[in-house]
Amino acid sequence: MSEEQTTQNKNEEKVVEQVESTKTSASTEVRKKPRTHLYIAAFAVVALIILGVLYSLEKQDRSPTNIFSSVIAGQAAAYVNDTKITNDDLFVSSEQLKQIAAAQGADVSDPEVQTAVREQALEVLINTALLKQAAEDRGITVADEEVKDQIEIITTDVGGEEALTERMNEMSISEDQLNEDVRDDILIQGVLDTIFAEQAVAVSDEEIAEYYDAIVASNADNEIEIPTLEDLRDRIEGDLVSSKEQEAIDIFLTEAREAAEIEIK
Repeated sequence: MSEEQTTQNKNEEKVVEQVESTKTSASTEVRKKPRTHLYIAAFAVVALIILGVLYSLEKQDRSPTNIFSSVIAGQAAAYVNDTKITNDDLFVSSEQLKQIAAAQGADVSDPEVQTAVREQALEVLINTALLKQAAEDRGITVADEEVKDQIEIITTDVGGEEALTERMNEMSISEDQLNEDVRDDILIQGVLDTIFAEQAVAVSDEEIAEYYDAIVASNADNEIEIPTLEDLRDRIEGDLVSSKEQEAIDIFLTEAREAAEIEIK
């Protein structure tokens, strides 16, 4: 790589960092209270839970927790229309979010953080139930071949069949559980794609240009050579699409919640 290319790449990275900083500058309160908001971005709607099923470890007294020590696992934590969310489900989701929070620097032994994690976990489960119900209403199904193909991708990503089997054994996840989790993930992605299409999520050249102009303006006083619009186009378009998709999800879930019967125990 030439020195000129290296310099351009460094400048592009600096600009991208500046864009991320600018995007979050209006969220001062979030940064002041990171412990209660760390988990939202990483777990906006639902995550594939193939390697996060940990509740069986607690049942064997190998993974103690302060969240479910005295709760009957099968008892309902909430109902979303006719869908029952059990305390088992809530424990699994809480453990996943706890791991994400810990990776982002949160003190997961703090009772305040544990409460925030549990609340966010329940929100994830409610949103997941609503999305799965929306998939059923739209007639969206998942073929066995799709599940098989996705598991092959996962197997490759984790380093092969032996590595996947080892991870599944560590987490006490059965093959049936893996298949079910993968099927749910594909199903939800399918309904999300439908939602994006219904709300016509797209980015225009004008929006990309306006975004780029904002980058240039925000770096006017910096001694940074701004990459050209064409150099940054793909990153800008991806950022704008992600933002619009999240907005579409938020709108859908807000409307779905208003129409649903949600009972939290």
